[in-house]
Amino acid sequence: MQRAFADQAELIRAGVALDADLGNTVVYSFTRLNDVKTAMIAEATKAARAAAEQFATDSGTKVGAIRQATQGLFSITGRDGDPGPGTDTPLQKVRVVTTVEFALDD
Repeated sequence: MQRAFADQAELIRAGVALDADLGNTVVYSFTRLNDVKTAMIAEATKAARAAAEQFATDSGTKVGAIRQATQGLFSITGRDGDPGPGTDTPLQKVRVVTTVEFALDD
C-alpha cells in the first residue's frame, strides 16, 4: 500500500479509482467494463450458439438465425468464489447473463 500511495498518480492514469474517505479500508473498483463488454457479449453469443447446436443435433434439426437476444446486468464479484461484492479483493470476476433464442430449422 505504501508503494501504491507513492505511485497514486500513475494508478489514477491507469483507471484505478482512489477514495481518501474510506479510512483504513482498501476497496478495489473495476473500472474497465467498457473495455471487456463487447468481447464478453460475443463470447456469450458464441456459447449460446454452441448450446443451440447441441439441442439441434439431439433433435435432428439445424440452428437458424437469432430470433431474440437480451443482455442482463454485468456483475462484478470476487474471483474463485470469494464472498462479497468483489470490492475487497483485487482478483475480480466480471459476469454477464445473456438470453439468446435461435430458430430451429428442419
